[in-house]
Amino acid sequence: MQYPESSGIRMYEDTKKLAALGDRTAGSKAEWEAAEMVKGAFKEGNFEVVEETFEFPSFYENSSKVKVITPKELELDARAMFFSPHTPEDGLRGELVYLNKGGGDDYKNVDVEGKIVIFHRDKEVEKDHFWPEVSLASRNGAIGVILINFNTWEFITTLETGFFEADK
Repeated sequence: MQYPESSGIRMYEDTKKLAALGDRTAGSKAEWEAAEMVKGAFKEGNFEVVEETFEFPSFYENSSKVKVITPKELELDARAMFFSPHTPEDGLRGELVYLNKGGGDDYKNVDVEGKIVIFHRDKEVEKDHFWPEVSLASRNGAIGVILINFNTWEFITTLETGFFEADK
């Protein structure tokens, strides 16, 4: 069987095409387009291609924002953490409570029941997941969390498990 010769220029061009699709989260239109491109390249190279269909958990962010109502009305751009649950149609309302880095000691003598916890990302720790902080907020009765990121990130943080429930 004859296979096409490898080409650095072709690889570069293919990489540019894939990158131009943007976010290719599993199940998205862009992910499907990327899969079609890869499938076509394999077929062009005389490789056998087998497709399988299966169900999996995925996440898609339609839009996100934070709106402060009082003492001054303010709307802020936001990004949802991957696998965070869907916000109710009429939004999520609650008193905001700032808790530093959102760790265990930050909850001492603070009631967050029915409130929205705000915490800062720790500048000293490089990580992209905040399940421990979100889970702790949930176990203490918070109805939501807002992470204040100290830097613009090229990727979005994740909750990993997809559940904002204390028992998950």
